[in-house]
This record gives sequence, structure tokens and C-alpha cells, in this order.
Amino acid sequence: MKAPYLIWSSIFIATTALAGSASAQGRILQSTVAQGNGNIVLYDQVSYQGNNANFSSSTANVGPQWRRMVRSVTINSGSWLVCENPNFNGRCVTLTQSVPDLASYNLRRVGSVRPVRAAAPRDWYIVVYNRVNYLGNPRRYRAAVSNLGTARVRSVRIGRGRWEICTDRNFGGDCVVLDASVPDLSTEGFAGYVRSLRPAPGQPR
Repeated sequence: MKAPYLIWSSIFIATTALAGSASAQGRILQSTVAQGNGNIVLYDQVSYQGNNANFSSSTANVGPQWRRMVRSVTINSGSWLVCENPNFNGRCVTLTQSVPDLASYNLRRVGSVRPVRAAAPRDWYIVVYNRVNYLGNPRRYRAAVSNLGTARVRSVRIGRGRWEICTDRNFGGDCVVLDASVPDLSTEGFAGYVRSLRPAPGQPR
């Protein structure tokens, strides 16, 4: 009687171990898909927690279940336009990095997303300075930046190309397109605050 009992116990233990291993592997694979393959990931809780959905291309309607409850966003690559309503309507922001709480951007829901592809040539660049006449600490940029931080910007040197600078982050507030260097931004209506900038090919000044 002992031998059959031992045999069946061994089979049960081995089967349970394999099932546990398969279950763990399934969770790992699911997590990898959710976190790695999509260029943008929407989460229904803050700090990248809860249920998630991946999008790798322009999506005019992310679905009613997501419009009600998107709380955080992971940007895996590129820049993305994120809008509160379908068809890219309502309040929209351009994100270049992950956001643990969309409330900081005054977004309470997400209805549509699409990648933002700048058509600027590779050799375009802009240099911003914290003092007039191109003095002080220089910072050079070659691509769109949605949040420059709180450092003051008093003058701008256009190394190459056309650039849009804005008083608020995410290209909001007062904006102007520059195709020439400006030694004192107060002449353009800027009182030392530039929060975002981006290439502006084809846009008139």
C-alpha cells in the first residue's frame, strides 16, 4: 500500500509544481507585454498601477472603459499627444516622459492618443540662456521639450531651424515661433519664463 501512495504523491507534487511554474511564467509574460511592447501605456491607477492598455499608433478612440479612469501614463518611446476626448478633442497635452498622476496636467480622463513626429532636420538646434545677450548658463536642445523646469530664460540663440517657445509647459500659454536669435526675450513679450519649446518647421513667425 505504501508504494502506490508514494507514487501518487510524487505525481501530485510534480503536477502542482509544473502548474505553479506555468502560472508564474504566464504572469511574467503578461507583465512584459504590458510594460515593454507598447509605446504608450495607460493605467487606471496613479503611479503606473492597476489595469493597463498599450497603444503603439494613433488611436482616435481608446474606448469608454479607459475614458472613465486613466490616472497615469508610461511613455516607452517618442512624444505623444494625449487628449481627454475621442478624436483628439478637448484638453490635449504633449508628453515626452511618463506621468505618475495625470491630475498634475489637469487631465481626468483620456479619450485619444497619437504619436507626435517632428519633421525637423537632424541638424536643427536651439540654445537658451538665463541672462540677456546670450550670457549666463547655456542649454542646448535638438528636439521638443515639454517641460524645461523653472530656470529662467532671458535670451535665445537659434543655431539652425525654426523653433516655437512657450510660456507654459506642454506648449501652452503664450507662444512665438523664432527663426532668428533674440538677445532679450522681453522684446517678444517673454518675462523670463520659457517652459517648453519644439521645432516648428513650416510655421510662420
